[in-house]
Amino acid sequence: MYKIGEFSTLNHITIKTLRYYDEIGLLKPSIVDKYTGYRYYSNNQINNINNIKYYKELGLSLEEIKDLLNNNNKNVLNNKKNDITKQIIELNNQLNRLNNIIENNKKIELIPYINKPIVCKKITLKNKNYYFLEIDKVKKEIIEAGYTPIDRIISYLEIGFVDENIDTLVGYTVKEKVRHQHNNDSLIELFGQLKNEKTLVGHDDMKNIESLYSEMIKYANDNNIQIRGFATGVLKDNKVELYIEAYDLKEKNEDYEYYLSKYTPTKELDNNLVGTYIIKDILPDHLYMFNPNKQKNTTDTKYNELILNSDGTTNYKEINWNKKELVLSLEDKLIPLPIHLFKYDDKKYLEILMNESYEYFYSQRPMSYIYEKK
Repeated sequence: MYKIGEFSTLNHITIKTLRYYDEIGLLKPSIVDKYTGYRYYSNNQINNINNIKYYKELGLSLEEIKDLLNNNNKNVLNNKKNDITKQIIELNNQLNRLNNIIENNKKIELIPYINKPIVCKKITLKNKNYYFLEIDKVKKEIIEAGYTPIDRIISYLEIGFVDENIDTLVGYTVKEKVRHQHNNDSLIELFGQLKNEKTLVGHDDMKNIESLYSEMIKYANDNNIQIRGFATGVLKDNKVELYIEAYDLKEKNEDYEYYLSKYTPTKELDNNLVGTYIIKDILPDHLYMFNPNKQKNTTDTKYNELILNSDGTTNYKEINWNKKELVLSLEDKLIPLPIHLFKYDDKKYLEILMNESYEYFYSQRPMSYIYEKK
């Protein structure tokens, strides 16, 4: 018989672990001295320890090992075998995808903006499979509006993974320039961005669109790229080209430098703006995407409540306002933050293009802070 310390050294396993195995009923000592409480282990239990180590290496949990050793439950091994088989299949799928990327020169890259005229419709899909039912309906509307559809598109107007009730843009790239003149008010026409904007683009099989989006987010993070806006997939046969508006943060924000050089502050106020506002959403771009019944993003900000007083001050000493913008004072510099008052379902909202740190004004583009009037 071995004392617990001897058994620990003999089998290269800590006393703490042996006591835990005793506590959970995985490996109890052969004898516990009723007077001293000392634990003693037998030679036969050396084989038990070796089996526990072996099954742990195979990936079994302690609960599974306990069930296997104590109850001789062979289903534990069969279940683990099935789990490993599924993992192997998934890993082989990932390996094949990586090989396809390498062999077919599929890659993720930041490229100059490519203008793709798009006509689409905002649709909330019950789940992802409903896309294929809706796209044919939208195609008919696009043709009736006088456009020639080319490639199907889908844009998920969501931040984060959503599995049902998914807000999307569904439609087509079109041959013609968008006109904004037709009889179908439900269609949305997108015709491009500013000339100096860039696009993060990735290529893959259509079935891998969500995995590709994840890879692009990782790529952006690793390469100091700011993703802004939502991903739009252009579907060609069984392939997808995924586009996301993005900025290389290693480059200066020339737009903002130009804006500051032309900026002339004003003290003129707009009484329609006076009031108290509560943060509702922080979005990369709210155009066509605003839905007050569905949270799109974080509301994590130190400026949760914004009070625009009638004298041009606010409830924050570093912020004043006028009829065109908030004026944020950071590090002895004045930063104008354009504001826009709009209504939705008879409620008043403020959209403010905002960054909360001075260093970001020359690199990251501002986000849209959406405030609802109290």
